[in-house]
Amino acid sequence: MWPACVSRLSPYPLPLQPLPKEIQTSFEESGWQHLPEGFPIQMVSLLGMCSTDQYKECPTLPEWHIENAESEGDDYLEEIGVYYWCDFDLKDKNGRLSSLRMVFNAGDADCNDGTWGMVWDRNTAAPVAELTSVGDCEGAIKLVSESEKQSFQPYSLPIPDDHELFDSCGLPFTLEYASNSEFEKWIGVAMRWCIYHTHSRG
Repeated sequence: MWPACVSRLSPYPLPLQPLPKEIQTSFEESGWQHLPEGFPIQMVSLLGMCSTDQYKECPTLPEWHIENAESEGDDYLEEIGVYYWCDFDLKDKNGRLSSLRMVFNAGDADCNDGTWGMVWDRNTAAPVAELTSVGDCEGAIKLVSESEKQSFQPYSLPIPDDHELFDSCGLPFTLEYASNSEFEKWIGVAMRWCIYHTHSRG
């Protein structure tokens, strides 16, 4: 059901941590209450990391990387970005839970690309969202699941996504949201929580 690379991922530099303080503070300043207990996202598992060549079949791998790999060989993909894998849950306003698995690539600034990856329903492996590189250090999140579009009940509160608000959980790219939906923005928040674990801290 899942790509073969999932069974041989390398561990993150940090074990799973509670909600990063920067994320909690930014949400509290935007009017959210009862945090971290009431935070809509729960990071369930950091599955691990892998090189780009280990997940060549990613549906959103940029076309230019595919073309370069065909001309230069698979070794090319070993040097381009890193995939981060994680499982997380997202609870909507009515308490409905979405169990999700995400993979996203950090991209490569030298190649003028942003992030790419996928989000699936963790129980069925059905695609939920697509992450695509849309420019130099720019990525886009697009909700593709009709079920989630119809079922997810938004909180209708601000979701902080200003790149400048975050340091320890800052992304190496900016994000766009295809439909500007809360669900897409929550995926961006999960990416920040995930990336927090990629840097060792003394």
